[in-house]
This record gives sequence, C-alpha cells and structure tokens, in this order.
Amino acid sequence: MRPRIGITVVRNDPDHVPNYLAALDRAGAEWQIITPATPDALAATLKTLDGLLLPGGGDIDPAYYGEALEGSETRWMDRVRDDLELTITRLAVEQDMPVLGICRGIQVLNVAYGGSLVQHIGHHRVGGVGPVWAQHKVALRPGSRLSEILGSREQVVVNSRHHQAVSPDRLAPGLVASAVTLPDDGIIEGVEAVGQTWVVGVQWHPERTDEVPAEHAALFDAFLDAARRYRGH
Repeated sequence: MRPRIGITVVRNDPDHVPNYLAALDRAGAEWQIITPATPDALAATLKTLDGLLLPGGGDIDPAYYGEALEGSETRWMDRVRDDLELTITRLAVEQDMPVLGICRGIQVLNVAYGGSLVQHIGHHRVGGVGPVWAQHKVALRPGSRLSEILGSREQVVVNSRHHQAVSPDRLAPGLVASAVTLPDDGIIEGVEAVGQTWVVGVQWHPERTDEVPAEHAALFDAFLDAARRYRGH
C-alpha cells in the first residue's frame, strides 16, 4: 500500500503546495492536507498517517522562541499556522513518526525541539535568472543520514529561498547538523534528530525539481521508505 503523508497548510487548498504534492506523487505516496484543529483532533489525524511533511512558507513568530522581532517579516507571519505546525510536530515526534521539514519546515523542527532562529540573513535569498533565486553548495556531514540519502557525497548543489536560518548557537537540543553552507557562513542547511527513527530537515527545496540536481529526489524516496516501515511497526 502507498504510505499516507500529512502535509500542513492553513488553507484547505491543495493548490497552495503543488510542488510538494507532485513530489509525493512521484515518490509513490498518498497525501492528506492537515489544517488547524485542537491538539486532540491533530493526534487523531496522526493515527491515520505514516509520515508528516512540513513545507516552506512565511516566518515563525519569534515569540514562539522567546524573542522580540529582529528581522522577521511580519506580513508573512501566521500564528494559526505556527500553532498547528509546532503542535503536530511535537505530537509526531512523541510517537516516532517520520518527519521531513523543508525550508520553513527545518525552522519549525528547530523551534519545536526548543531552539531558535536567526531572524534575518541577507545573502541566501537574492534575485536570480528565471525561477531560481540563488544556488550554492552545501557540505554534508560524513556518515549522516542526509549524506547516505544523497549518495554519500561530500557536497551537493542546492537552491536557496530563505532569509531566516538555524545557526550552530541556535540549534535545538536533540538535533544535530548534517549539512552546512559552502563556503561556511555559520548557516546550518540540514538537521536530523538524535534518538528518533527518521526526522530530517533541509533548508533548501528538493521538491523544486527544475532548480536542484536529480539526486535530491532521493530525499522523498527515503522519507517514504521510512513511512512504509512506520506503517509496519
């Protein structure tokens, strides 16, 4: 059977996340849109799923990690979405469900685990040619899950569409860095959870297949493999 993946959006509108849904379809998943609900209702929803995907989007309100506004873009903030994603992420982690965080999703993971964010960096989201905002290389930590997924490479080319980030001094307890920007500028590009079967976050957008090398599709394949194992646990 195809694993069933929940993907969080505030609007009950699949067109809001077409690239993610296309990536899940290509990898062989069924998907379900998750919208705001009570913690009990979210817990019930998780019982019907095999994995959780946290997609990109606007900034998390820094109040969720105990800080004042210092560069976050308020026009994109959505506390309803923040509540939804932080709550369901913590619930999914409690039951050791596979979780994949992309762009904002890696940031949600870090805040959910007790970390914080650099609220603005000026060089990871710039104008570019065509649909690509920026591209650069990242170094993969040898032996990490992310390195294994991407073919045990030392580095890969990624796309870059963010102005907030996780840095080493803001990395949450329970997460380890598995990728960093090249040249190293103190920005963590990939994380994975310690003591969890499969929790991975990346700062780039592997679902944008026109912007990244083909090997990035392996991230969705690995996520779905973990979801299939979770279904059988």
